[in-house]
Amino acid sequence: MPLQVSIGQFSLTVPAQPLTASSFAPFGDVIENPRRQLLPPIAGSSITSQLPYNAVSANQGTAIKYQHVSRPRELYAQAPSRVPAEMVINMFVCRSRPLHPVSVPAPTRDEQSSKKKKVMADAQTQTGDYPALLHEDVRPSDIPSDDDQSLIEELASVPKPVPKPISLPEPRNHQFSVTILERHPYTSQTFIPLSSPRKKASYLVIVAPTLPNMPDYPAMPTPRGKGLPGPGLPDLKRLKAFIASGDQAVTYGAGTWHAPMVVLGKPEDKVDFVVVQFANGVGSEDCQEVVLQSEAPEGGGVNVEIRGDWELENIQAKL
Repeated sequence: MPLQVSIGQFSLTVPAQPLTASSFAPFGDVIENPRRQLLPPIAGSSITSQLPYNAVSANQGTAIKYQHVSRPRELYAQAPSRVPAEMVINMFVCRSRPLHPVSVPAPTRDEQSSKKKKVMADAQTQTGDYPALLHEDVRPSDIPSDDDQSLIEELASVPKPVPKPISLPEPRNHQFSVTILERHPYTSQTFIPLSSPRKKASYLVIVAPTLPNMPDYPAMPTPRGKGLPGPGLPDLKRLKAFIASGDQAVTYGAGTWHAPMVVLGKPEDKVDFVVVQFANGVGSEDCQEVVLQSEAPEGGGVNVEIRGDWELENIQAKL
């Protein structure tokens, strides 16, 4: 049963940032190829000694093995029920959910003028405008003779290509409303997108630190130990959001508050995720949820904003 938490008139808009291992480190691990452009070396090559994660050559020299890129964690021995857990691998097939557009402040006159100049300069280059002939660059052999005059006049009568009218695209921002957060107190949880090479998958990862325990709300069962978040509610003021690509997986550390899976994109879009975690079948120990009840007017509450001209057809998923 989700815990209902009133946030009153509280409003927060968090810009989504690119997902990196360092920025996500307080919440878990980013799993990705650390050297995407590097082909596996031949057997016996010493190149692996220069790579992260204690990399070694594998599969008769046809593969690079990056070791322990993420470490699963299981803490169910501390659960009140004492029901043992097992590792489970699930698949989430996630259909799209909508973003809502938001207005963008109009650019200043200087910003608009600068942008138009750049676009016009690009268009001028694309249309192949005639170059100016600088006097200091003229050599005797460059000066036309009388015999060339008729040809010059004929060329001068050829109209220059005129750039087509250019309309500058309007900037677009979109938001997703965060109304529920969850955590898995006794287990880490790894999400691995199965993206197609024909589609450029992207998704959001939304996480929040944990507050100290509050007496106004019932304490939920959580483990104790060094580096664990503790039993408190999510700290909405320090909520973070990241944009991940389809070749990045994420591991939420045990007890990390995060948004449930939400797919973005066209109505027909979907993304498949393989999810690896431990579970013992006891609901309050496997997953804890809080529902954020907002009294703010429309557009208020907790929102994640994707800024700029975002191609929605390239967005495939959000965690």
